[in-house]
Amino acid sequence: MTARTGCIRVLHIFGRMDRGGAETWVMNVLRQLARQRADGGPTIVCDFLVHDPRRGAFDDEIRALGGRIHVARERRDPVRYGAALRRVIQRGGYRVVHSHVGYFSGVVMTVAHALGVPGRIAHSHNDFSRARTSPTRRLYERAMRALIRVSATHTLGCSQIACESLFGVDWHASGRSRVLLYGYDFSPFAGIDERHRARARRALGLTDDDLVIGHIGHFSDQKNHDFIVALADHLRQRPSPRQRRFVLIGDGPRRPDIERAIDARGLGDQFVLAGVRSDVPTLLPGFDVMILPSRWEGLGIVVLEAQAAGVPCLLSDRVPAEASVIPALVTKRAIAEPNAGPSHAAALTAWADAIANLTAENQPRPTPAQALAAMQACPFSITRNVERLSDIYADAADDGPDPDSAPTTDSAPAQRN
Repeated sequence: MTARTGCIRVLHIFGRMDRGGAETWVMNVLRQLARQRADGGPTIVCDFLVHDPRRGAFDDEIRALGGRIHVARERRDPVRYGAALRRVIQRGGYRVVHSHVGYFSGVVMTVAHALGVPGRIAHSHNDFSRARTSPTRRLYERAMRALIRVSATHTLGCSQIACESLFGVDWHASGRSRVLLYGYDFSPFAGIDERHRARARRALGLTDDDLVIGHIGHFSDQKNHDFIVALADHLRQRPSPRQRRFVLIGDGPRRPDIERAIDARGLGDQFVLAGVRSDVPTLLPGFDVMILPSRWEGLGIVVLEAQAAGVPCLLSDRVPAEASVIPALVTKRAIAEPNAGPSHAAALTAWADAIANLTAENQPRPTPAQALAAMQACPFSITRNVERLSDIYADAADDGPDPDSAPTTDSAPAQRN
């Protein structure tokens, strides 16, 4: 980190601090920053402004790590939202505003710029280019991208496609944009063996003999659970000495639709819908293969977790290349929509063949210990990631005068208790 002294106060902007890829990464960052402070390292204090008043999964831990959480519910009213954001920034003494809310970062960056916040970071965590949008939405996206270009001092993305999607095909030309790979603390995956596999299966109501095909992700169009249901139906036509069980971890707006699709095809005995879980590192060893047939992805942090557990991964060709760290554990196949006819059938056949190959007993692959060592040495190391992010924060905060004084003690009206 640069030689700058004093406390750097950072305000992160999220929809809600629930379990998702970007949120999981930021929590890894907060934990590492706390360890660094305890060891006498630089003081970077992170607070949050969220748009959803409902309690997030990480709220309690954020507070335990010294962070505050503010709520601005006025997102649909830019004037009122700007006023709420202005109050939080002015009372918090923030030198950096780090926005994680996609195109809406254009509004956030504009307000922060008007207030003279020296460090204004727009961060892209997804590939927005494949989402279906209306002409009105495209106008909104164009306007927000222009605001980001004018108002942000730094633009970051978790992959090249994430940068290009939010900041444009010329994202690298400005010199202020960069790919910042997620950092992850892989230590929870240490010591994985057969006992962990058996324990994970018992926790999910599975047997040692089941062939477990797992998926972790929000129930949304992006994650493409429809393809998983179609794949299960396709595999039913193939005899197998082991009972196939699909484990879906997560929740979201499309879960009722997927449950109805499972029931309509008579596949209820093949699926375990485990809901949102905080113990993913302990459950992954129970998978024989992890699948991710996403229609688009910014990175796919669950792919990093699966590789750290030594679990083979079958991914759609829409998952960015940066997520593939251990080639022996990662296989990619194309996906296709049901209305694609023969292409959809061909995709299902290719995925079924790949699952058979990946779960074959004689398939060579690294041991869990070897996989963990490879992930700990890769660029997704949390230590390396936080060092880079700390430098970005120091550089951003140095762009203006240094108010070393603490923020005012009066809490903004929108602060969550």
